[in-house]
Amino acid sequence: MELDEASTANGYYDRIKAICGQIRVKVFEALQRLRQNNALYRNVTINQLIISKLPEDDVPECLWATMEVSTNVEAAENERASYLPDPLTNASEFNNTTAIPIISSAVLDVNSTKVSSDEVAEHLLERIKAQVPEKTHGKDTEQNSKQDTVYIIPRGNKPANEYSNPNLLLEIFPTLFPYECGGLEDGSRPIQINFREHLRYLLSYADRRFEEHYSFIFVVFNILQCRTACFHAQLMITRSWFQQSAQVLNSLSSEDVAAALINISKAPYSLTRE
Repeated sequence: MELDEASTANGYYDRIKAICGQIRVKVFEALQRLRQNNALYRNVTINQLIISKLPEDDVPECLWATMEVSTNVEAAENERASYLPDPLTNASEFNNTTAIPIISSAVLDVNSTKVSSDEVAEHLLERIKAQVPEKTHGKDTEQNSKQDTVYIIPRGNKPANEYSNPNLLLEIFPTLFPYECGGLEDGSRPIQINFREHLRYLLSYADRRFEEHYSFIFVVFNILQCRTACFHAQLMITRSWFQQSAQVLNSLSSEDVAAALINISKAPYSLTRE
């Protein structure tokens, strides 16, 4: 959650409390309504013990711990800005010049060229270690208290099927599909709609609820990336040279693979020699 300068000046606590006030009752009523109107959640048991831990008329502590207060209003407005200018804005100006301004974007380091996966994992482990008691890893308690809190979301041990599963997004995002309808790749429709085109339609909603959702875009784009990778892999294995390459790979021993990995780690961009 990010707050702009106006919210901070007028007292953002009161604004957030106005939204989260009576949160215990709101959460319980929302779960009941979801269970009554969505068949996918009809058999879900509402845990009263967990709900009772929520504040009765206050902002939950987890929101305060993860909230970001920003006074940069311009950066917040540019988060959804496009690289292309609006053709309806100063139309005469665009007709008289060939220069096209590029609006700044809030997306940084898209290809992760500056931060490696090892650095991300190391940083995450350090933050998790900060929550361990002092006797466990021998670090100063005051230093640990300065570390940010890490909230770990529990995961199941059985991955969900991303193919031929029209209920996948309906179950993941009950707030976007509260009435168990409108899912992608629904075989019950008389006219089948492509996954990509349906996604494009959802992201064009006037209320922008799909576009502005905190995780919907990342989930569906990850599905698209996986499908694209699988499609290219399928094309690759249909080539005549694939069987020959597969036989060569099968002839490699574990020692050959280990030697190749060592060579790659020493010189990532050099050719691996036999």
